[in-house]
Amino acid sequence: MLPRRSRTVDLAFQKIQELLVQGSSSLSILGDQLVKDLHTDKPTNVRQVLDQLMDSIALVANAKYKLNMKRRELIKPDLNPPYTRLCKEDIKPSTKLFGDELSKHLKDMTEAKKAGRQMQRYSDTR
Repeated sequence: MLPRRSRTVDLAFQKIQELLVQGSSSLSILGDQLVKDLHTDKPTNVRQVLDQLMDSIALVANAKYKLNMKRRELIKPDLNPPYTRLCKEDIKPSTKLFGDELSKHLKDMTEAKKAGRQMQRYSDTR
């Protein structure tokens, strides 16, 4: 039997995989319908195609977001304590796991840490 943490991680990845399968299935059904419409010269219901396409995109995009959050969660224990804040959901992933402004976030955290130390020294001298 797998350790509890491994089972938890595996379950989280299974849920993400479900989203990807649903999105892929929806796209496959859509593609099949478009091919059938083409072969039968049946007019395509554009509204229906767009609705199904948007649903598929939403499912795949949600899976990508959840996968990025899970990756951050797995990396978090290996980060130095001040930098674990990079794993919070308010820093939105983009083409990069920690967003496009990683250096800005790191600089802000470093400055906040310095300010905290200076304030602590000031209160220690009182």
